[in-house]
Amino acid sequence: MLDRRRLHIRRVRTKSIGWHALFVRLLAIVALVATARQSVACPCKDGDLTWSTDDADHCYDEMTSFVYAPMGYPDSAKRKSEAREKFARCIFRYRAEVARESAERAEMERQAIKAKHEREVSELRAQEAARAHGEREEQERQAEAELRQQRLRDPRWMRDVLSGVVCYDTYVRARALDLIRTEQKYARIGGGMVDKGKLYDLQTNMRRADEEKADTISTAKRIGVSLVPCGTAIVRDIVECLKDSDSPSCNGHRVGEMSGFFDVVDLPD
Repeated sequence: MLDRRRLHIRRVRTKSIGWHALFVRLLAIVALVATARQSVACPCKDGDLTWSTDDADHCYDEMTSFVYAPMGYPDSAKRKSEAREKFARCIFRYRAEVARESAERAEMERQAIKAKHEREVSELRAQEAARAHGEREEQERQAEAELRQQRLRDPRWMRDVLSGVVCYDTYVRARALDLIRTEQKYARIGGGMVDKGKLYDLQTNMRRADEEKADTISTAKRIGVSLVPCGTAIVRDIVECLKDSDSPSCNGHRVGEMSGFFDVVDLPD
């Protein structure tokens, strides 16, 4: 009686152990699937195959095929291996795509930083160039002001310049008067019609020339400069240069400076 009871207990234990092993295996599969789908990105490992939550989310079908590969059948090892390789290839492709996208984002960021740096450098250079240009212009203005003051203290320079202005104003007045007489002459021939606008401009120029000539003579007396005749070579060149800035008389540096030293009256076109 005792032996039969022992045998019965042994059989029960053996049967229990078989169901227990199967139950443990099912729990392991469920735990593996649950672990693969966890929101926390912790790596999962099966032999040399390691995958993260992102890998499992992207390769969910391949992952489930691998986890649920059949066991206990003659071809289960082969089907398990094929599912594992398919899952591994999917992970490899996914990680390569992630790496490519990451590299593209990094390159775009690098290009954006480079473009921003280039813009900043360009703006800085433009500001420096503008500042340098402004400094040069200011230096030129100061140099011109200093030169003007030096010229104003040079009696010979002032004599030639003032003489040139007086002679040019004399020319302007004579030329304007001549044009007025010509207009009146042809008006008489044409029935008395004159261009009143043209006559007014010529009269205005005569008046301005007379006023400027008087002011220039007064200035020469005030600074003690004796004016020279209009036939003097330098004065004649100044007058010709004032008449036409492209005249060969302007080629001399001294004449060019003199012609632009004072404002003078211009004849109307």
